[in-house]
This record gives sequence, C-alpha cells and structure tokens, in this order.
Amino acid sequence: MADPNYIDMFINAYTSGYMHLPQERRNVFDGKVSATALTGEYMSFDDIASGDLQTKTTRFAAINPTDRAFRRRWMSPSWFYDALLVDKQDNIALHTDPSGDFMTSLTYAIERKKMDVNIAAFNADVVAGKTPGADTAYSLSNTVISNAAGRTIPHDAKNDGSAGGISTGLTVNKLVLIREKFATLGIPDGVPINLVTSFKQKSDLLREAEVQSTDTSDVKALVNGTISKYMGINFIETNKITLGTLNDIDADTGIYACYAWIPEGIKYAQFLSPSFKVTPRDDLVGDVWQIKVDFGCTAMRMNESMVLKVECANV
Repeated sequence: MADPNYIDMFINAYTSGYMHLPQERRNVFDGKVSATALTGEYMSFDDIASGDLQTKTTRFAAINPTDRAFRRRWMSPSWFYDALLVDKQDNIALHTDPSGDFMTSLTYAIERKKMDVNIAAFNADVVAGKTPGADTAYSLSNTVISNAAGRTIPHDAKNDGSAGGISTGLTVNKLVLIREKFATLGIPDGVPINLVTSFKQKSDLLREAEVQSTDTSDVKALVNGTISKYMGINFIETNKITLGTLNDIDADTGIYACYAWIPEGIKYAQFLSPSFKVTPRDDLVGDVWQIKVDFGCTAMRMNESMVLKVECANV
C-alpha cells in the first residue's frame, strides 16, 4: 500500500481543524473589542476633540472661527510564528490531524498570543503624530481616578477613588468607581463595559457578595460561581491576568492589573490570517517534516478616556 500524501493530508486536516479548534480555547477578547483588518505596513486612526457652540450676543456678530484638535494614532503589525519537527516515526498523519496534539497546541498558541496582544494594548504607549516616525506617544495616565486625568483605581481606593484606604481585591466599591469614572468621562449610561480579570477577582467578589442579600439573580450567579455580569459590567476571565511584583501606583505592592474598557476603547487588527505550512526537511536525517504557523496582528488603545486600570491586591 502506497504511503499517503502527507502534504494533502495536512492541508485537509488544517481546513477542517482550524474552523473548530479555536472555539475550544478561543481568544476571550473576540467580540469584546473593536476589530479591523490591517492593510499595509502602517494604518492610522484619527479622533477629533470635542467642542462647544458659541453664543451669539449681538446682531450681525463677526464670526469667530475655532479649531478641533486631531489626534492621529498608528498601528503596525507584529509577527509571530512557531515551527515543529516530526518524522515518519512520529506518525505525521496523527500529528496533523485536527484532534492531534501538534495541531491543537499550535491553534491554542495562536489564540493565547491574540490575548497577549490585546492585554498589552491596555497600558502600552500608542505611536502618535502626523507620521508613524514622529516621536510622539499617547500614554494611559497612571494616577488615581480622583484626579481629572487619572485612569487608575488603586488597590486601596477610598469611596472617592483616591488612594489610602484598605488594600483589597476586587470589590463592589471598585465596580461602582468604574461606572462613576466612565460617566464622568462622558461615556453614556448603557454602553457595554467590560472588565478583564483572573478567577481570583471573581473569588474576591464572591466573598463580598456572600454577606449581601441573595434575592437578586446577579448575586445568585455569584453564589453559583457562574458570574459573567455584575453591576452592569461584563466579566472577561483569563489566566493571562497574573499577580505582579511591586507594580501598583506606589511601586510598593504586588497587584493584579485588571482593565475596564468599552468596546471602542481597544482596536485589534489582524494583518494576515494564521498560515500553516508543512514542508519536508531534506537537510535532516530521516523522513523529517516541519509544521510551521505564522500570523501578524496588533492592538492599541483608541482613547485614554475609554480604558481604566483596576488594581486588585492579593488578599
């Protein structure tokens, strides 16, 4: 019996496998951020500053022209890849099968990398200026939300959002502060608010909710351990949110850096769909084949008034 055509087998396996494997360990930010296709080496996005109408005080008043500040942001893709070697003794057909360990591992790795890119965008500087080479950047203000320019809810937040209270994990008070700050920044009530956390923050909230009335469905969801929305905020859970070292505002406490945002606040762009390729490696001894995947993507913050950093202590 003739050997199977490994290249055709791999392509067929990829075609059927890529449609369903990502659903098992898919990027938790899918549908939670604004997405676009990235074309070219750079892509720019502009936002326009808000303004107020002037009051006419006399008849035939002279026109007083005004201007609106344009803020240009630039995206460019980062490239990621992995390559695995298998030989005939490894049973190439098995490893290129959609249910095989190699294909599963590569597909999960793609989804995890997409999450890394999205999480990094929350706090990363954004390239700005008329051209992508301009030495300008927009940064997320790492000051407490009690300040007008502040975008961080400290781990020891008081009711007014300032630091100096009791160090806590995720609390109802911090959820209230998220909604309050977004309202202050002009985000209309009813706009979806997302919050990315680890399961530790759900545990924090569950322990706090246990002392509250269990008459509401939201709290019942907490008790059941199935919380996905509370205080009108959608919870996005991922193990990518980890405990840092001395990473709070004062650089003296290790915290979980969680982020709240509205969907328009983060722009994710995929440059090319993940590309899989299987090729023979004639430079190696034996019947050796290489399974390779590569793709390009990026993400950035679209406006500093659409993202908040939420510090949660490990208590």
